[in-house]
Amino acid sequence: MTNSHRSSAASHIPWNSISGEVLEELVFQLVDAMGAKEVSWRSGGIGVTNSDGGRDIEATFYTLSPDDEPRRERWWIECKGRSATVPKSAVIDAAHNASAYASDVDRLVIVSNSRFSNPTVDWVESWNSSPANLPKVSLWGREKLGTQIRKYPVAAARVVPDSIESSKRVELLFAYFSESGIAPRVSDLRYFWKYFDSAPEKIETRWLAMFAYSEIIHGDLAARPWGVLVSNKSAAEIALHALVTLPIICARTQGLDVAKVTAASSYLLQCVVCNLPPAVSSLIINDPFRFVQGEPVESPGEWHEIVTVPIVSLLLRELGDACASDCSRIFCDLRALPEEPAGPHFWTRFGADGQNDRDSSLVVEDYSVACAVGLRLGRERNCPLFAAPEDVTPELIEELAHVIMARVERPSGRLKELVRDDPSELLNSAREQIASPREPEFRFQGRESLPAHLESLMKLVISRKLIKLETREIRRAFRNFAIAADRRAEHGEILE
Repeated sequence: MTNSHRSSAASHIPWNSISGEVLEELVFQLVDAMGAKEVSWRSGGIGVTNSDGGRDIEATFYTLSPDDEPRRERWWIECKGRSATVPKSAVIDAAHNASAYASDVDRLVIVSNSRFSNPTVDWVESWNSSPANLPKVSLWGREKLGTQIRKYPVAAARVVPDSIESSKRVELLFAYFSESGIAPRVSDLRYFWKYFDSAPEKIETRWLAMFAYSEIIHGDLAARPWGVLVSNKSAAEIALHALVTLPIICARTQGLDVAKVTAASSYLLQCVVCNLPPAVSSLIINDPFRFVQGEPVESPGEWHEIVTVPIVSLLLRELGDACASDCSRIFCDLRALPEEPAGPHFWTRFGADGQNDRDSSLVVEDYSVACAVGLRLGRERNCPLFAAPEDVTPELIEELAHVIMARVERPSGRLKELVRDDPSELLNSAREQIASPREPEFRFQGRESLPAHLESLMKLVISRKLIKLETREIRRAFRNFAIAADRRAEHGEILE
């Protein structure tokens, strides 16, 4: 974290209002930022008791001695929120209570939002001067506490954010995120969503990557669709943060969840393809380093295989799941999204109104039905959302952008318009195909063990579900049918 961050933050801490749990949380965040390990916040207790020695927070620091030997120091921390000077008797009682646990604690830190009197300071110096008195005692009044916060201002940014200007606060959180892999909390996300929604010109693109990852950590991207803040001007930079910055932070800090980094990067790219010319998006995705440097870098294929392909693969699977939920051309097992929200709710992450990866999945494409979002598909042109992610062409980018923007305009509703056949004709046609199988009208992908004669029977199931059930139930019933067909085929059974 830069010196400018340290010197400019936490200069207006409202000390008189910081007491009780707020003071404890501030100190907890502070010792965590200082590098403490095994930090625990013993909330819920009131006053000093013989059972716990009165400490509010426990923390362990590991340092190196002058001869580079590891040294462990155990801290107990007591927080005393006061409107006036901390009484000397309170410090003496705390030291004597902690001394009963001297074998387990090396230092007792007494922290206050107020101050300590000179007699109290003198008593602590006398206590510390005697080798027999353990643990050693440190006093952190508001001046000492303020000094520590200026060195580690992220503590104030998280606990007393009103003391820091918004732009400095988000910069502190980003620095902490980049250095430690710790994401902003939900309260931070709520605050900054409201702040940047009213002043979108103030947001920096690198912050969007952090916010998108944080939303995935805490729940649902649709709650605050940060991608709507991506503009034509910022889209290229956002793509680079998705493909390079986030994965590097993940590798460096080891504090980020790899799967959630991939999900955040996938979401950012989904937003990017709607804001850049397809050729530019394709160039960045296929080789982001060459896009920045203007020339190939060493081993770009390795980065593409390890980082880019999983991101693009998830991008295609998520869009495929969401779009297929309201499409009568494609029927498939869910490949990335949960059962809910697999459908219209997904598109709210792009600003639309409304509301687990699988190794083996079934995809069925009906060549006789039009695409739900108007792509020109046929027997020779399959749905691009179910393509392999290795080759990202400008044509693929253009179609991805078309799918997202079409769904933003109408997240659901096309399915019923597309199914206009008379129910009796659908069923009769399916029965005829079962009795006299001919070239199937479906493309099957994924479940290669299915006997060929089951394709016609599946059409009957699809037809019935299209007539009687909602889209989500169609998908579930079709998947269950396919699983049952697999099991019967394994036992040599013939389905009637």
